[in-house]
Amino acid sequence: MRILHCIPTLAGGGAERQLALLGPELVAAGHDVHVVLLHGGTHLQTLDRGGVKIHMLPSRGPHDPRSTVSIARLIRRLRPDVVQTWLVQMDVWGGLAAMFCRVPWVLSERSSAAAYPRSTKIAIRRWLGRYAAAIVANSRGGLDYWKRSGNGALRTVIANALDFGLLEAARPCVELPADARLILYVGRLSEEKNLETIFPAVVPVLAERPDTYFAICGEGPLEAQVRALAAGSGAGDRILINGFVPEIWNWMRRADVLISLSRFEGNPNAVVEALALGCPVVLSDIAAHRELADERSAMLVDGSSAPEAERALRATLDDRAAALVRAEEGRRSVAGRSIRAVAEQYVGIYEKVNVDENPLFVQ
Repeated sequence: MRILHCIPTLAGGGAERQLALLGPELVAAGHDVHVVLLHGGTHLQTLDRGGVKIHMLPSRGPHDPRSTVSIARLIRRLRPDVVQTWLVQMDVWGGLAAMFCRVPWVLSERSSAAAYPRSTKIAIRRWLGRYAAAIVANSRGGLDYWKRSGNGALRTVIANALDFGLLEAARPCVELPADARLILYVGRLSEEKNLETIFPAVVPVLAERPDTYFAICGEGPLEAQVRALAAGSGAGDRILINGFVPEIWNWMRRADVLISLSRFEGNPNAVVEALALGCPVVLSDIAAHRELADERSAMLVDGSSAPEAERALRATLDDRAAALVRAEEGRRSVAGRSIRAVAEQYVGIYEKVNVDENPLFVQ
């Protein structure tokens, strides 16, 4: 089967990471896999080494309709059996191109309704999604967003894959004092991640525990604000702002607790990987986190309450035995998400969305 994936970049986000896992696995299974994108990024070499064929479009702005024309030309040349799009920009440009070329189109939903403000671009994506042959979400919340649209596409949830080989090889090689405790945040530095609540939850713990550090791994538009919060905390020498960290699993192996107080999520890779590694977690009590964990495997808190999150952090650090019991339950909850298993689920979708089963694409 020839598969064309359309994604804006291969930077360090969750969707990009998932495609970097999926592409080489599909190649290993005997498929001819192509990726078209506007810009490179962290995961470009992973795909290239994995035998995925890369097609770079001319550098254009996010609203340049010529991208659709370029993708359509590529589709006509490659004649793929299916086109899969990732992220809003390519859901629009790649989706339009697939429709124009009458090739079955799979739309990847990576978030949920709360992620999408009212805008013309989102409205166009929503309308175009009615003509996708399939919509694959990575969470029930993402699937619900499209259920309300009333379109007739095949719709299903395929959870994010985990590279268990990499996770098992991870070692806690972070350079901290041997007896230090570590609170870890991993994710984009952006509004929905609720860092303005995380800081007042973490800083009092640092103030009372000179052996405790707080590491922030990620990048995003709020980096300046995060640095300002760290500088004004009184514990700035123990707040480590690391930017994007490729081998984040080493930090998770070393961490005593990972905190995520997101307002909304799709299927958060950082939380899934922390659970798989047996790292205790403190999570906001939102639907996306509830899909991954419950009170047996996580400390679930009101994400708007810094005092409640602070108490959960203290409890996790103080009662290590109970924290590890929850962590082991969390590890079991995400078992079975191997790259091969997830790739096989996608192939099942590709095989279902052939031209005979989708009247929109009948010649």
